[in-house]
Amino acid sequence: MDMDAWNWASESDWWAHYLLTGDYKSTLTPQPALLFVSHEARAESLRAYKQLQISKPLLRRCLADDAVDDRRLERMRHLAKTPKLNVNTDVLEWAQVKRWSRNNPSKCGALFLAASMSVQHIVVEYDHYLHTSLVALALAVLDVESPLKSLTIKVNDSTTQEPFAFRLTSLPEHVETTSRQVSSLFRKLSQYDACMLPGYRPPLVDTERLQPKTLDRSTLGSFTRPFPPGTRLNTGYAIFRVASDREVNEATELIPAPGAMQGWKWMDMVDEPDRKAFNTNMQGDIALFMHRLSTYEQWDYEDGRRHPTDIIPFHGICLSHYGLP
Repeated sequence: MDMDAWNWASESDWWAHYLLTGDYKSTLTPQPALLFVSHEARAESLRAYKQLQISKPLLRRCLADDAVDDRRLERMRHLAKTPKLNVNTDVLEWAQVKRWSRNNPSKCGALFLAASMSVQHIVVEYDHYLHTSLVALALAVLDVESPLKSLTIKVNDSTTQEPFAFRLTSLPEHVETTSRQVSSLFRKLSQYDACMLPGYRPPLVDTERLQPKTLDRSTLGSFTRPFPPGTRLNTGYAIFRVASDREVNEATELIPAPGAMQGWKWMDMVDEPDRKAFNTNMQGDIALFMHRLSTYEQWDYEDGRRHPTDIIPFHGICLSHYGLP
């Protein structure tokens, strides 16, 4: 969003232009080699790269009662600065996400949400002002009709000043459960790219994994706004802690203490009889995961209410490339 170049004198309602621009930082991933073989190869390869397309019905649902300006949406689609990407092979990472959350978050968040739900893979740094949008994106990963296949959320550890990440994506074909012995972690990750915690409960039968569940609108409230009635969610997904190369090699602190998963409950917002354990169902797991992520991010390290890192619940551990194209 090119806010620095915005003309505030003539365009006060800046969000309505749906202006998405690339930040022009050098990417960590090299460009495809076919782009440099010849003019002909480059022309053919570029056919796979399209400007980001946002569905008008989806944007209308995200904006709720606000109208969508079709003329301005079409202008955004044909703007030279709008990023081009191959939705089948590229990951869209949002830089400086605070720009979206601190200026009119309801409308900025709607554009952020609609753009994110139009691609297959999203990486974003957690920001509690965008909390509602991030919960909706997590549900969109499970939505059988949505193109979104993975959501990676980055978090910064204020104690070590090091980033770490969680990824919501599909379960591996062969669900491997890690033992409580950390020494087996690297071997299993090298073989399977992802493994589950000892307390993880896989689907009891194949039909439980394959049959979608209807989105529970009564308990998730405003998070369901972008989803039409009758939305069905797949159940074959899990929340992974993304392991860095250093963490995999050392493999000393990734696995929570024994019994930690039994303590992961939806605790602070419901009465005791209604508290649900983690791993009861994916919709509840997402709600608990995002709630704990919010409490971790909002409180300073010196605040006694802040939870330790391992209080953020996750089902398993994966390598950095797992779940991405």
